[in-house]
Amino acid sequence: MAENQLGSLAVASSSATSAGGVSASKSESAASGNTQQAKAVSGSAGGAKKPKGSTFIHDYGIRNIKSYPITDAELEELFVISVVAAFCFSFATGLLGFAVNIFKDLSFNPALANETRDNWEYVSYGCIGFALVLFFVGVIVFIFGKSKISKIKIETEFKK
Repeated sequence: MAENQLGSLAVASSSATSAGGVSASKSESAASGNTQQAKAVSGSAGGAKKPKGSTFIHDYGIRNIKSYPITDAELEELFVISVVAAFCFSFATGLLGFAVNIFKDLSFNPALANETRDNWEYVSYGCIGFALVLFFVGVIVFIFGKSKISKIKIETEFKK
């Protein structure tokens, strides 16, 4: 039953197909009070069975893509660059979160001794400073990796 409904919906969406016409669309059947499902009329004279459901006809395309030659040393260098940049960004984010957590804890604990409070504030300022340095190093390393890729692209020649 469900297969017939899906088939009739697919056929009812067009007024005529190369395989045959539609006896009545679903909306026409509903408007006339007819509860019978719309069915496709077979147009093949040879009596060959058509597959049930929708079929797709593939039309494969072709496009040219550029492949860049890269040496093992360059591949290793790009790997190291990406690992160093990821480490810098992740460690800096962790330090920044730690510093914010220290400020939060200090604000919720007013009874803490002044000397202890000052020491933790220095730790949080140090974390923020070190996080900024790591972010800066991460950006520098990322830009270096991008320039390495650009250099490979520029040095590559393509034959027409």
